[in-house]
Amino acid sequence: MKAMGALKAEKPGRYTIVKHEVRDDKVNAFLASAGMTVEDKGNFTLQDLREMGYMFPFQYQIERKMLMMNDTFTITNIAGEMIVSLTASL
Repeated sequence: MKAMGALKAEKPGRYTIVKHEVRDDKVNAFLASAGMTVEDKGNFTLQDLREMGYMFPFQYQIERKMLMMNDTFTITNIAGEMIVSLTASL
């Protein structure tokens, strides 16, 4: 983890997590779709996507508009809550 820049040595045996902020919508969409594939469940809330632990050490932003503008995702509304799923590919 140190070699990839995810951890920084404070002193021997003590490390700090170094987050890598991602601001590019295409990369954010890719990270979200990768996490959804790994999780392997059909539907996700917006909060589920924002809290995925798989994306360590990346700190990414999942915004409603980004999801709606990307063909990778299908947005539905179930019981008043926004639900996101991956669009089926042929």
